[in-house]
Amino acid sequence: MHREICDAVATVMRVGGYLDRLQAAGPELDRVKAFALALAGEREPEPHPPGQGAWLLPPFPGLASRPIHASEDSGATEVLVSHWRAIRDEAACVDPRDFIAYSTKTTGAAGEWSVLPFVYMGTAMPDLCTQAPMIWDLLCSLPRACLDYPWGDAVLSRHQPGAHLPPHSSVDNLRLRCHLGLNTQPGAAIRVHDHVHSWRDGEIFLFEDAYEHEAWNRGEADRLILIVDLWHPSLTEVETRALSAGFRKSEVREVFFDLRLKGEAERYRDALRERFQAEDDDPLLREFWSR
Repeated sequence: MHREICDAVATVMRVGGYLDRLQAAGPELDRVKAFALALAGEREPEPHPPGQGAWLLPPFPGLASRPIHASEDSGATEVLVSHWRAIRDEAACVDPRDFIAYSTKTTGAAGEWSVLPFVYMGTAMPDLCTQAPMIWDLLCSLPRACLDYPWGDAVLSRHQPGAHLPPHSSVDNLRLRCHLGLNTQPGAAIRVHDHVHSWRDGEIFLFEDAYEHEAWNRGEADRLILIVDLWHPSLTEVETRALSAGFRKSEVREVFFDLRLKGEAERYRDALRERFQAEDDDPLLREFWSR
C-alpha cells in the first residue's frame, strides 16, 4: 500500500464529500466504508492473502481470493468465446502504429510489448475504439466489465518474440483479469503465482492479477490477446457502483496520472484530462460526491 498516494486520494474524497456520503450510507456498503477508512489511514487494512503482492491500494475486505478462476465464473467469458473469431479478424485490421509501445527497459527483454487501449484510466479512447467498433461494442455489453474504473483495462495486447513482462502485482484486489487468445504462439506463456499457462486461440484465461505474475514470448511470431478486466465476483453491484463513483472523480484520477500514464501514452494526456473533467457531471458521481 502506497501511503502517500492513498493519503492524496483520501484528501480529495474527504474535501469532495465522498467519504461523508459513504459513511452515511446503509449496511450494504459496510465493506466499502471499511476499505475507504483503510485508504484514509483511519483503520488497519486487511491482511494480504499469501501470494499476493504489495499494492497501491489497501485490500478490499471479505473477497474470496484465489489465483486462477474457472471461465464459467463469469457470463462475460461466454460472450467473448462465442465471438472470438470476429474479434481476431477485426483486431488484425487495426493499424499497428496505434499500438502504444512500452520500452524494452520496461519489459526487460529485446522484444516489444505494446497495447491498443479501448479505455484509459476509466474513459473511452474514441480514436482507437473506432478502429475496432465491433470489439468496442462487445466490450460495452459484457456483464460486470470494469471499464469505468481508472485501473481497469480493456486492451489488445501484443508481445513480440523475446518480450518478457517481469514479475509484478496489480494495484488492488478488486478485479479479475480476462485473457482471450487471438493469435497465440508456442513458447508464449504467463505465470500467475505458482501456475504457468500457455494461451490458446479462442480460449479464456481468468485470473486475479493481485497475485504476482509475469508473461513472456519465447516463440517466433507475435502473440496477440484481448485483455478485459471484470469486477471481482465477490463484489456486489452496489459496491461496484460506489467504488466506480469514488475513483472516477477527475481530481482522484489526477492523483494517479503519473503512475498510470507512461511512455507513448503521454500524447493523450491533455485529451484525457478534458474528458475526466467532463465526466464529473456523471449522475453516478453526483450521487456520491457533494462537491
